[in-house]
Amino acid sequence: MMAGIEHQRSGARGITPAAPDRGLSAAARPDDGGAKAARAKPPREAARPLSKVLVVEDEPQLTELLLAGLESEHTTTDTVSCGAEALAWLRQHRYDLVLLDLGLPDMDGKEILRWIKQDWASAQIPVVVITGREGLSEKLQAFELGATDYVNKPFALVELRARADGILRAKHLQDELRQTSQQLAARAELLAKTSHDVRNHLGAIASMTGFLFETDTDPQQREYLQAIRTNSESVLTLLNDILHYSKIEAGMMELQRKPFHLRVSLDEAMDTLATKAAEKGLDLLFEIEAGVPEEVLGDPNRLRQILVNLLGNAIKFTASGEVALQVGASELPGRNEPAEAGAPQGPEPGIREYHFSVRDTGIGIPADRLGRLFQPYRQADQAVDERYGGTGLGLCICKGLVELMGGRIWAESVEQRGTTIHFTLPLQAASHTLRTPVWQGRQPSIEGRRALIVDDNASTAALLARQFDRWGMRAVIARNGAEARERLCDGPAFDLALIDFGLGAGACAELAREIRRMPGRQHLPLVWLTPLGASPAALREADPDGKISVNKPLKLALLHSAVLRALAREPAEASPNGATRPSKDSHAHLSSAHPLRILLVDDDTTNRNVGALTLGRFGYRPDLATDGSEAVAAAQGRDYDLILMDVQMPRMNGLEAARQIRVHQARTGRRPARIVAMTAGATPGDRERCLDAGMDDCLVKPVTPQTLLNLLKRQAPPRVSEAQAPAIPGAPDAQPGSA
Repeated sequence: MMAGIEHQRSGARGITPAAPDRGLSAAARPDDGGAKAARAKPPREAARPLSKVLVVEDEPQLTELLLAGLESEHTTTDTVSCGAEALAWLRQHRYDLVLLDLGLPDMDGKEILRWIKQDWASAQIPVVVITGREGLSEKLQAFELGATDYVNKPFALVELRARADGILRAKHLQDELRQTSQQLAARAELLAKTSHDVRNHLGAIASMTGFLFETDTDPQQREYLQAIRTNSESVLTLLNDILHYSKIEAGMMELQRKPFHLRVSLDEAMDTLATKAAEKGLDLLFEIEAGVPEEVLGDPNRLRQILVNLLGNAIKFTASGEVALQVGASELPGRNEPAEAGAPQGPEPGIREYHFSVRDTGIGIPADRLGRLFQPYRQADQAVDERYGGTGLGLCICKGLVELMGGRIWAESVEQRGTTIHFTLPLQAASHTLRTPVWQGRQPSIEGRRALIVDDNASTAALLARQFDRWGMRAVIARNGAEARERLCDGPAFDLALIDFGLGAGACAELAREIRRMPGRQHLPLVWLTPLGASPAALREADPDGKISVNKPLKLALLHSAVLRALAREPAEASPNGATRPSKDSHAHLSSAHPLRILLVDDDTTNRNVGALTLGRFGYRPDLATDGSEAVAAAQGRDYDLILMDVQMPRMNGLEAARQIRVHQARTGRRPARIVAMTAGATPGDRERCLDAGMDDCLVKPVTPQTLLNLLKRQAPPRVSEAQAPAIPGAPDAQPGSA
């Protein structure tokens, strides 16, 4: 074999860089015309990146032929004639393609191929084997070692050029894809860190502001505190909108499919916005039409997110009047889903198209601007944008979520008269999965009773009348005190009066006094509908004997309970799932009813203080740890019922700490603690990573006191003794030998 070809530009023996003006005879280039044709580029190829090719070949004439065939303004070529030189140059330079002869003077080319594919720095380089060996076993072995292509000698130069060109194109596309993936990963990491930090700080601001509200402050200080709270909540809302919009655009939004009670989700959405509606004096009401199945399969969190966005938007643009949510459903014939694995066999109920409409009495939208309503970062009207602010992301997120869930969304509006936004979702009725509340359907115990509804809002009065009718009661509506007195004096006797305190404290007090003076009406039960934030003292002054009131927005479960109490019946359950809202005074004694050993882990001093203060409001005194290693040490030295674990911490993060705690519990047989992540991370997969690390649940910061209270109430009941500690609901099964 001949030694490697020398060249003037070579910096080392045996290296021959390709030269565009290299002169070769026509005889040396039998496919010259074809090679030139292959080099003719369409205009789009001007932006192709420069490719570096290494030719490993010991035959000088073949080397010259390859140099000529690969010559291009987009390609530079180095040549070596033996395996040792090939390995040396592969260690020192980056190549996009290697043309490798197997029959080299110092080593078999397959050894070079094996080394290329085993070294992480060169494993991604495509290798085209050029050899005179034609055996099938040789070819299969080359592909097993990682060869991209296999070319037998003699070969057509045009074909080899085409193969090399295709491989280089694919290589550059892979490089671009890899680079893009790395950039996206870096951006995602930056987004996660930024989101974590912003949420941490906003959560601390909101929590500390809440604590300050409970101290003695003068009106001016409370005004300042309210401004801090409002702005921090606005920034957090904007951050959440951006994250959700990014997830939807990237196709990373995941949906759940589980049984849930539709009315509970609507109640929760209303609760979220009740304060804002009350501050503006708006009536906030909703109704589920008769016969609509309320136990369904779907994603309650995403539905609640859509409703909160739409209702919040309606409240924002409504100065007076009402915001109303209506829910109906119709059959979708022919749409049935197969039963899930392990589920009882039998026909499943058909999927229904649920129709939600959010109506307001606000400023409305001109018809020619409705098309802008669901576009991101745009309001329907520039003047509205300047007056009310906002990015327009909320409605865009609603559109993305509705379409992701298989529905559609649209709007109707009349300027200065209000807007109605409709959306539909295909939902399947959940068959026998949830307990039917007692307040649904007719009520034999109160059937045939008569009720007087006194409310100046026609929509609310009509809704109440329809609900009383479903219960079997007869309702009469009065729009004000004068009509109420007329109905009470002239008509048949009533068993109950339902009066809206929104008529005004003076008007309500006068009406109550007159009712108490009417013959035969002195003991008429009165149920007051009170706006959120109404003064209890004002209600007592209006009706000293009044003991029954229901907060607005109305919950039918609470209304049902109030009606039964007013009619001297036993109160019913307060919610579809049987939960009742405890009084504020009972929270401080929660630790007496549910004694828990709690470990709070957070590297941020403010967050630790906020967590400790919040737990202190419920009577708990948690142990504190500043990072994961301290948490592991604490858990190894003492049994805890609940560990509240931050995720992103120095030295040892919360995920690793949870793993080590679980390993220690399994090894020692100690009773497993319930570990709950309290993370400000909001990127896809955060919850799954926490669960995979051995945690039982994941709460996203800022964690509100109500969320923490609900978590504490779900923990184990009081411990009788250390040896008889009950199992913690939802915690991993105890290891053998655990107490």
